[in-house]
Amino acid sequence: RFRNAVWLRSGGHCEVCGRAVIRTLDVLREDAGHVAHNRGRRVAPADKYNPDAATLQCSRCHLASHGMRFA
Repeated sequence: RFRNAVWLRSGGHCEVCGRAVIRTLDVLREDAGHVAHNRGRRVAPADKYNPDAATLQCSRCHLASHGMRFA
């Protein structure tokens, strides 16, 4: 329910850059969607299943949020 709520709210688009994303298990695809917590689950355990505390991001934006680049 948590992931579905985030996907429905975003309309299947990255909430950072607006790129259309897809649901896939291949997380290395550039158009893969990732449900990312705004604050880490260890930092804010009460928000673990709170859809308002998460965003849908494409692989590029998700990696950038962790200080990495998409190859």
